[in-house]
Amino acid sequence: MAAKTKAKDKMLNMVYSLGAAVVILGALFKINHWSIGPLDGTVVLAIGLIAEAIIFVIFAFDPPAGEYDWEKAYPELADGEPVARKSSIQAEPELEGGSLSQKLDDLLKDARIDAELVTSLKHSFEKLGHSVDALNQSTEDAKNVSEQLNTLSGNLSSLNNVYGGMLSAMSGKNNG
Repeated sequence: MAAKTKAKDKMLNMVYSLGAAVVILGALFKINHWSIGPLDGTVVLAIGLIAEAIIFVIFAFDPPAGEYDWEKAYPELADGEPVARKSSIQAEPELEGGSLSQKLDDLLKDARIDAELVTSLKHSFEKLGHSVDALNQSTEDAKNVSEQLNTLSGNLSSLNNVYGGMLSAMSGKNNG
């Protein structure tokens, strides 16, 4: 019987998909104002929608798929009570001479690393960040000055050429 049900499900799925394809083609014909002989967008869309309506009627009488008996796969579901989750956090492993966090605390104490040192280090990094920002701004300013000096140099050369031309013209008039 399972093979018969599978074949029936495959057939219904194919019919359902083909009906949807006709609806999509009908919409495409309608949007683009296409027609092939007597088949224009309105006709193809109507055929597709009628096919879909028939398919929905068929599916209305199709019995739902069987339910799985989850209690067999997960016996803890059988009594209907919520199951407490197991914690994924494991206890801290014990090492020789104490726990891991105790070892870390001892190591930090031996290295003389405390909250004051960490705060001081934080402030130092903040100052370094501000210094880097200022250095970046200075670099940008130097680049702008260099570009302006290059422009000024070009303008001075042009001005010198103009003055040279004027002097040549004036000395030519004085000689002539």
